[in-house]
Amino acid sequence: MSPPLIRILNGSLSICLSAATLSFGAFLAQVQNAPDWLPQAEGTYAGEIWNDGSAIASETTFTLNEDGAITGSYVMHEPDKDVSGTISDCQLVDTLTLQCTWDDVYGTGDLRVTFAEDFSQFDGYWTPAAGLELGFGWNGSR
Repeated sequence: MSPPLIRILNGSLSICLSAATLSFGAFLAQVQNAPDWLPQAEGTYAGEIWNDGSAIASETTFTLNEDGAITGSYVMHEPDKDVSGTISDCQLVDTLTLQCTWDDVYGTGDLRVTFAEDFSQFDGYWTPAAGLELGFGWNGSR
């Protein structure tokens, strides 16, 4: 009885390892290409963050850390005060596209941005909590 079970187990394991290798290979290709464009995304972008039906003027800054991770910060210029926040946990999800976490006095959520090929601007959206599909605009240009 053991040999057929071992063959099935080995066959399943082999298929799982092949799929994992392909997925890891695709991820590795993205990471290896990241240095080609991530440094170009660094900098400050003036734009707008949509909130409560209004576009709020903002500056968003992306920074490439020594370890190759992208982080950032932003300032929203509300009518009566400036609100600062952080951008962290950025992951590559596609060429020129990052999925990050935003955090400020109002809460935390997801931010997804796609940069123009010349890095003159980005367009994106934020959600108030992980997993929500409702998104609000977030953009910037330099």
